This record gives sequence, C-alpha cells and structure tokens, in this order.
Amino acid sequence: MIPLAVVLPGSKWMEFFYALTVLPILTWIMVQEGWFRTLTASRLFRLISLYTVLALASIAWSHVPTASDEHIVFKLISNTVLILHFTIATAYFRQRFTPDFPSLATSLVIAASLAAAIDMGVWYHDHPFPLSRLEGIGQIDSPIRSTAIIAAAQIMAFHLFLTTGQNRYLALQIPLLLYLALSQSRSILIACLVCLPVTAILAGVDPKSLVLRLAAILGILLVSLCILYLAEPAWASEIFRSVPYRPYIWQASFLQALQHPFLGSGLLSDPGGNVTIDGHPFHYGDAHNLLLGHFRALGIAGVLAIVAVIGTALGYSYRGWRKMQLDGLAVPLLAFAFLAMQANEWELFYPGFKVKEVLTVFWFPLGIALGDELILRQSPPSAK
Repeated sequence: MIPLAVVLPGSKWMEFFYALTVLPILTWIMVQEGWFRTLTASRLFRLISLYTVLALASIAWSHVPTASDEHIVFKLISNTVLILHFTIATAYFRQRFTPDFPSLATSLVIAASLAAAIDMGVWYHDHPFPLSRLEGIGQIDSPIRSTAIIAAAQIMAFHLFLTTGQNRYLALQIPLLLYLALSQSRSILIACLVCLPVTAILAGVDPKSLVLRLAAILGILLVSLCILYLAEPAWASEIFRSVPYRPYIWQASFLQALQHPFLGSGLLSDPGGNVTIDGHPFHYGDAHNLLLGHFRALGIAGVLAIVAVIGTALGYSYRGWRKMQLDGLAVPLLAFAFLAMQANEWELFYPGFKVKEVLTVFWFPLGIALGDELILRQSPPSAK
C-alpha cells in the first residue's frame, strides 16, 4: 500500500492502521515464535540500534523552540518506533517466507505502476503537458520523494522481469519509466539507471539476453523522452534547472556542520540556511546531501554510523546472493537509495518529513538485507 501514498489523499490512515493493527499483532506473533532471540544475534540489527540511539540522543543537544519541544519529540519517537518495526517486520517476512517474497515485490510493483498511471492522468488533467513538472497528488506530494518511490518500484519490476522472463513485468515498467521522465528529477533518474545494470548482474541473466532486456527498458525511456520533447521542446531546458545551486548549498552546509563536528547540532535543529548566488539571496531547507545532513545533525559519529549500516547491509545481501542463491534485491535498492540521497537530503528520522517515502526507499531494502543476514546465520557453516 505504500506506493499508493503517491496518489491517496493526505490522511494519516495508513500510519494509524499500521500502529493499531499490524504493529501489535505482528509483534505478538514474533514474540510467540521466539523470533526476537534470532534478531538480537544480528550484527546489522545492533548497528541499526546504535544508529537509532545516537539519533534519539541528539534531542538533548538540539536547538528547537521551547513551545514546540513536546510535539516534535513525540513525533520523532513515534516515527522511529514505526520505522524500526517496519524494518524488523520486513526482515521477519524475508527470513520466514523467503520463497514467497517475490510475491510481495510483485504487489509493490503493481501498486506503484497503478499509482504512477493515476497520478499522471490526474496531474496532467489540470496542468500543461509535459512542461509542468509531475508531482505526487496524495500524501507524498514532493516530486523528488514520490519519484524515488516509483524508481525503487522500477528497479524491483526490472528484477522481476529478468528473473521470471514474464512480459507483464515489462508492461508494468512503462508507466514507471514515463513517470520518471515527467518528474524531471535528474538525480533520481540517474541513480535508477545506474542501478539497473547492477540488478541485471545479480539476476544472473545470460549476457546476450541481458543486452536485449536492457535495450528494451532504455528504449522505452528513450521513446518517452522523445515524445516529451516533441510535445514541448522547452521541456528539455527544465532538466537543467537549479543545477548551479547544489555546490553553494553543500559548501554552506559543510561550514555549518563544522561548528559541531563530532556529535553535530542535533537532529531537531533547523537544517536550513541562507546563501547568496549571483548576488541573489537563496534559502535552502536542508543540506541536499545525505552524508552532509548527517554531518550537520549527528557529526562525524552520525556519518560513520550511517555508512556502517549501509555498508554492512550491502555486504550481507551480497553474501546471501553469492553463497545462498538469494536474489540480492537489497543491493541495487540500497545502492539506489544511497545515490538518490546524495543530491537530496532525506533525514531518516526527522519528524518534519512523512515517513512513508523513507520506508519504501531506504528502510524496506534495509529490512531485506537484515533478513538476508538472518538467513545466512541459520545456514550451514560452509555457506556463511
């Protein structure tokens, strides 16, 4: 249901539904099975826990208005509980129902493809096509974050297309690729295209067949771009908008982070600032870079923590693919998340952001990797 947040109304019913039903019921099941004893043996889980403790501890040295302290702290803690439970739940399903996991990926791809088609139809009914930048029309209305969900689904659809050979997965990619082009989100599109060959390699497809299948995907994207250009030649110039702003923002954010280099200024401190570009003042809302954002908020400790989490997750997922013949799906998905977040900051717990986009783009593949580690730990010693 998460991809449908791109088009569903702005209510919080999904979070409440999860908190009131899925969270207690699934927690009870995992406790009854004694599954948490298995989880606590995980090295990746311990790193995630350490990272979470650091993020929550930064409340103590954050600078926030006194009047809003209680609400912000409550929101941060509730987001964190929801995020961690979702990640653990993903690992549980990955480990306990490994053969059925492709069905979950298929459901996500179908939902995302449907959401993309609905969003494009509704948006361009009221906005000029194709010059208007496509945005999500539901709970996730940021063009970058809604596009990132679609791109993650595109990677999963490509993986399913390669591993099953079923043409329905090629058809499902058509609205996803068109959405990526219409969103004009350069960083998301580039990150997705970089990760498609990684997906193909891990899928173990025959090289000759691989070239044909990659050509099919790139052909769909190229045709989409040509149609957009023919419909509105000025659309091409839109993809270069705001390119010069990033270096100024990164420089200002780095200098801001140097004021508190070791533990940062706290996760709840204002992540924005002001820069002057070509004589004009410009306010930025965040560092527009995952690592710089962590350096500002959590200092060197935060950067090391998030790098350790991502690196360890990639390592376990790769080992699961190489030694246990797992699908390795977390590798391209986590690589995509990391690349996509280098030009756009996604503070992974910050209460100012909705949690649903980071659930799909970052925490879902992290949960898959956590499940891969648990599968490895239960395998024979020779396979570890």
